[in-house]
Amino acid sequence: MLLYRNESKAHKEAVMAAQRKASAGKINELEQQKIKDLFKDVQMLLKPIKVVNPYAEQLILPEKVFKPLRTNAHYLKFIEVITFYHQHQRVMKTSQSGTKYIETTIEDIEWANKLMKDVLLSKSDELSWGVRQFLEKLKKWMQANKLESFTGKEVRKSIRIAPSTLTKYLYILRQYGLVEILGGSRHNGFKYLLNASDDYDKMRQDLSKVLDKVLQSIKNKEVN
Repeated sequence: MLLYRNESKAHKEAVMAAQRKASAGKINELEQQKIKDLFKDVQMLLKPIKVVNPYAEQLILPEKVFKPLRTNAHYLKFIEVITFYHQHQRVMKTSQSGTKYIETTIEDIEWANKLMKDVLLSKSDELSWGVRQFLEKLKKWMQANKLESFTGKEVRKSIRIAPSTLTKYLYILRQYGLVEILGGSRHNGFKYLLNASDDYDKMRQDLSKVLDKVLQSIKNKEVN
């Protein structure tokens, strides 16, 4: 399961603000240690227990997800982990063979969907995470400046990206038909056109709709 760093400007500012406070001696280290100790104590309360998900057969992933076999296993296991961490809020049951177990609830699935949406979205995307982040920044920059085309020099100046990385990303985007060369040369630099056919926001919405539809179906069956 691939987890990505939060590269947003707001997150970077929050991290740097925390670093400044630490340097200024304004961080309560004792309070932070208490929080760490609390999490350690919580972990110590967890005991080995079998998890059974009675809704597993109804959980269907969106068709657009790449490598569905692996992703399906990750999704189901992630739900089991959430259930496992709620073991003290679950009723202990015993199977016919005498095995003790707890069951997944609808709330566990809801939490899994919230926490895994970005992961599932990345697994539905043809582009790698780095290329996707660059492309979305490029789109916003062009929209904000009302540009129809761009050069590598303009992008490096505005988005602040290493020349080698930019060359690599633009090459990949050209392979997928999302960017094309309008003119120019290696010596003077190329001018590029962005193909607007890629709709990342729609893919995100479609993914959410599928997950929400499956979850609602499970809820309706529970009511009936």
